[in-house]
Amino acid sequence: MAQAETGTSKDAAAEVDQYYWKQTRENLLTESGVRMFQIALKHMGEPYNTAREEIDAEYGRLSPRLLARGGSKRHGGIFNNYISLFEELGLMYRKREEETEILHLTPAGEQAALLLKNMPNYLRVIPYFLIELLSRYRFKNPQNKNEKNANLAKEIEEGDIFPYWSLYRIMRSLGDSISKDELARFVFRIKRMSEIDDVIRVIRRYRERQKAGVSSDELDREFGERLHGAIAQPKYIMGRAGYQAGVIALENGIYTLKREFIPFIDTLLENEPVFEEIDEETWMREYGKPLLASEEVLLPPLFSEIESATEVSVLPDDNLILKQVNLLIREDLVSGILLIGPPGTGKTWYARQIALKLVEADLSRVREVQFHPSYQYEDFVEGYVPDGKGGFKLVNRHLLEMATKCLQDDRIHVLVIDELSRTDPARVMGEALTYMDTSMRGRRFFLPSNRPATIPPNLLFIATMNPEDRSVDEIDNAMDRRWGKVSLDPDPAIVAQFLNKNGFQRSGIERVIRFFNSVQQECSLGHAYFRGIKNIDSLRRLWDSQLQYLFKKAFRYDPEKIVELQARWSEMLSDIENENA
Repeated sequence: MAQAETGTSKDAAAEVDQYYWKQTRENLLTESGVRMFQIALKHMGEPYNTAREEIDAEYGRLSPRLLARGGSKRHGGIFNNYISLFEELGLMYRKREEETEILHLTPAGEQAALLLKNMPNYLRVIPYFLIELLSRYRFKNPQNKNEKNANLAKEIEEGDIFPYWSLYRIMRSLGDSISKDELARFVFRIKRMSEIDDVIRVIRRYRERQKAGVSSDELDREFGERLHGAIAQPKYIMGRAGYQAGVIALENGIYTLKREFIPFIDTLLENEPVFEEIDEETWMREYGKPLLASEEVLLPPLFSEIESATEVSVLPDDNLILKQVNLLIREDLVSGILLIGPPGTGKTWYARQIALKLVEADLSRVREVQFHPSYQYEDFVEGYVPDGKGGFKLVNRHLLEMATKCLQDDRIHVLVIDELSRTDPARVMGEALTYMDTSMRGRRFFLPSNRPATIPPNLLFIATMNPEDRSVDEIDNAMDRRWGKVSLDPDPAIVAQFLNKNGFQRSGIERVIRFFNSVQQECSLGHAYFRGIKNIDSLRRLWDSQLQYLFKKAFRYDPEKIVELQARWSEMLSDIENENA
């Protein structure tokens, strides 16, 4: 009988004959998925057949396009398809009670509802939630019934694969990427956890053969044919694994894990899930158990006071930089202090010494952090960390920890941020940047996690910044009005101070200062470079180990200037040696 007469397509026949990773097509992380989940939440505890009709009706009213098409009654309605997704994700389940199926929400479903309801940008958090949830999902479970495909159901019954955990493991082992072809040819055929290492080795060999220019026919003969048709399409599996949530990127047929999620995934991969036979009730209880967000996790943890320690600042009270900082803080009410200057002008040293002065030498009231190019909001304000139980919890980072301390102790506290210009402060500080303004101190605002926060007036900020860094323009735009700036310029008097203290020959100090001053017209040379100079030999080492590289970088497009500076330096050394002869 012809296919048209039987209604059996080639793809459908393939699905009957072959084992493959079968998943529902729907995805929670789409506009439709989120809308359906939120509508269904209103019907928990109701009989399933009644609830699904009401859910479909409300979904239709909120979906003009669907309504224009006359709605959808295929396969028992729209929610009848989505309930399979929500059961696969461990968010909802149906349970027979007194001859009636009742719709229930799991603890994990309650958490998803909390995130979707309260997070102003839930997409920043829910990918982590789903990654962990999916990492414990397995095909062989009482909810995966496959009534329409007895052959596939039998094949799944013989396996023990945790598909998403395995997918993350394979991608991490293969340079964080996997192609559509490799998914259809190898990954979607894996039935047992014991096969994963072999599949990784085979894919590596497959890539080598591809790179060697082996033809498709030869690859088919050597590695077997790939899956074809609908069952070979990766979009549903990969969409669920994180493509639609921003965890995975797709370009030219290659899926790649995004770098920011890799530490989180690696922590999950440390413990391979163990398969054990369980009934339907146990499955939903275990798979639907709480993950990240419990009420206690969302509340700010109290700061554990460290043992008090002291360190006295060596900065004299009449120091001009200290005086300027005090005026900006106490008279001009600036939100923070930016110590600006080229490398070698003592910015970091001044920041620490000023902080010690402001807290009266109490180290428990000072926190020092250093920004770098990969520094994130999650490192500075709030972020997720492993909870020691295979899950993750939301915790305060440096800014919120210091804010918590300030609320418990009304004395001055200082947060020192070294190398502020190494990253984008607006990205790292987020909404908190606005509330650092003195006019906004003490005002309640909400974090992306929906937790309330405040920046107390007794929290001071001191940051260091190199004006030559690439992000300086962005920093100026974000902070010009809020932060007071103190310039730390190269100072010949400090160079002389260093040399005198180190016993450098007096006749040579003047020549070093002369070179130092002459260079400033062309390139900022910080006085700190001369901190350890004791004699002519240490001057030579200073050029060989530091200054020549500083000048080569500054004048990389002007090689003649580098030659000129080296000649002037050599002349200075020669004059000092002749005077000493």
